[in-house]
Amino acid sequence: MIKRYLAKIIAKDSQGLQLISAYCAGAKVKITEIKYLPKNKIFLLSLERLSKESDNNNFKINSICKFEFVDSVKSKNVNQNNLNLALELFHYQMENNPIYAPYATLILKGKTPNNIFEIPFLPIEFFKKEQVICKGKGIEEIFLSSGTTGKQSKHLVSDIPLYKTSYIKTFQQFYGNIQDYCILALLPNYQEREGSSLIYMVDYLMKKSFKIGLDKISNSFEKSRYWKIILLSSVKMTWAEIVPLSPYS
Repeated sequence: MIKRYLAKIIAKDSQGLQLISAYCAGAKVKITEIKYLPKNKIFLLSLERLSKESDNNNFKINSICKFEFVDSVKSKNVNQNNLNLALELFHYQMENNPIYAPYATLILKGKTPNNIFEIPFLPIEFFKKEQVICKGKGIEEIFLSSGTTGKQSKHLVSDIPLYKTSYIKTFQQFYGNIQDYCILALLPNYQEREGSSLIYMVDYLMKKSFKIGLDKISNSFEKSRYWKIILLSSVKMTWAEIVPLSPYS
């Protein structure tokens, strides 16, 4: 029997941290495998990475990264105050969604989720074959997937105002006030078909965002003001701060 011993890499200075950073580059980390122990002032994360310190650097290994003497930790763009809200929504779906409830019951095998990471996700196949909606809810809009893998899946929306509010608030959480941006879109492939949720959302975001007219562009050029522009395309999404904006360019 071959004994395998755990190798430790300890960083005691900035050079050691750079070495660990290089070894962890490209590693995969699950949110559920990040822990902070406040009493011990230890921050832990379990990660899957390539064994760059060995001859076979394509070999995947599991490692634990440990930080000591950590007084506190913070997260960005993650609301940790309403973790129970997801569990409340789960129980609501279990009581009112005739498609989700039996599937989740089968997956959970009598267990009850204690956190958001234990809530089962509904496979996309159900959205292709069934009407996934809660009992007593009307359908205000039906969005269709592109159908690139075959049959289109359907997203049945019962509350359009709530649907709009959800992605406006998400935008604000990650980017800020939408009126601080000018949103431009180039989505020819999506415009050629009906029922695209992307077209629906982008159209609404463009209407809510800042409108840049030629007069404002000219003024921004003279005053050297900055405009934040988000360009959405069917290939990729990018954003940039562009200055100056000249009406003659």
